[in-house]
Amino acid sequence: MNTAMVIKGVPDAKQLKLAADIIKKGGIAILPTDTVYGFFCLADNKKAVKKIYCLKGRDFSKPLQVFVASLKEIKKIAVIGTGHKAFLEEKLPGPYTLIFKAKPAGVEKMKFINKTVGVRVVDSAVINGIIACLKAPLAATSANFSGAATPVKFKDIDKEILKNVDICVQFDKIVKGKASTVIDMTDGKKILRR
Repeated sequence: MNTAMVIKGVPDAKQLKLAADIIKKGGIAILPTDTVYGFFCLADNKKAVKKIYCLKGRDFSKPLQVFVASLKEIKKIAVIGTGHKAFLEEKLPGPYTLIFKAKPAGVEKMKFINKTVGVRVVDSAVINGIIACLKAPLAATSANFSGAATPVKFKDIDKEILKNVDICVQFDKIVKGKASTVIDMTDGKKILRR
């Protein structure tokens, strides 16, 4: 199996569409976020989601994150409390994974979530450009084997992983290298990881 196609730097509109088309067909992408490099696929594609779990060696009981492009998109899949709006408008986009109670529609579409969903909205032209092309959320987790170091530079991604994904965007400049702050929003605002 060949190494995945790699786009270096900021993808242009044509390259973003290419990445989106590959993901739309069930492909797996490795993309840079504001925190680390991650595996990405269409959130409602069960086969692609399963492939990420298998490729990473991740326990199926551990949910993936869901990346959306806006607060409006969060509202489609998660229950937003009345006191959350101002907080979300202040903090997003940003390096946060926010855990909400999942709406039944979200659970129905994304089989890897149960009662809660971890949502991210990031300041990334790459990820938001792909989401805009797809008009759908992305499922994601860090692009490493479970238990291994999380990749903060493209060169840190295991070669075996690169052989088993379909497309990658190499853009180290936007990756800050610190995992997202996890905040449980289901009952107030409780920080689970800084």
